Amino acid sequence: MAPLLLFAVGCSDGSGNNADGKSGSPTNSATTGSSTSAPGSPQASGSGAPGPSGSGTSRPSDGKGSPAKTLNAAQLKAAFVVAADLPSTGWRVAAPEVEKPDVSTVDKPACQSIMDLMGGGGVTHSSVAHISGELTPPGATESQYAFSLASYQPGVAEKLLKDAKAALPSCGTFRYGTPSLTYHVTPLPNPNTGDESIAFKVSSDIGLSARMTTTRAGYVIVQGASQNADQEIPPAVLKAQTDKVTAAQRG
Repeated sequence: MAPLLLFAVGCSDGSGNNADGKSGSPTNSATTGSSTSAPGSPQASGSGAPGPSGSGTSRPSDGKGSPAKTLNAAQLKAAFVVAADLPSTGWRVAAPEVEKPDVSTVDKPACQSIMDLMGGGGVTHSSVAHISGELTPPGATESQYAFSLASYQPGVAEKLLKDAKAALPSCGTFRYGTPSLTYHVTPLPNPNTGDESIAFKVSSDIGLSARMTTTRAGYVIVQGASQNADQEIPPAVLKAQTDKVTAAQRG
């Protein structure tokens, strides 16, 4: 499960099982990683979903005539921020990992897009590739933020964010997974980042919560999570990640 969902819902149901019913620790091994440089060797081409090699059809993505292309997993990993990209020294960035989209269904079909958004593309909005990694700010001993990057075929990222934005006002509570967990979602003011964006708080019925900031940059959804739901991701850090993803699609 992606770190964003680890932050948002927790993973233990009290029996040692994750929220999706699979055994395992809720701690992502990448969280202990030290500062990393950009990945040097290409890895899997995606999350299991078929997709282009990264040279997809170009088209305007930001209203300014700037072309975008669909990125594969290796290209997403190269577009993930490293410590040198961030606005201050002392950050530690764990190497991102390729993730499989969470395909859990929810009890309210109108809220499925929110689950798909948090899960990196799922039941109704399939992604081409999905990666995630965690960031530890200066002076901290554990990761406090996570980024998920999910790339989509042309038009899909726009539809996903549009659907999720429309669903937020009526999806204050919904259930997902087996055994099922309850999500509580609270919309937040639009951070106005990237091509379009939304923000919300999400908590689970086992007591964990996160603050989500979601930005579309071309065909990529950049989703950031703060483990402290009352603390937003530093805007300069979010901008650094969004700008790097935008540049990768123009390259």
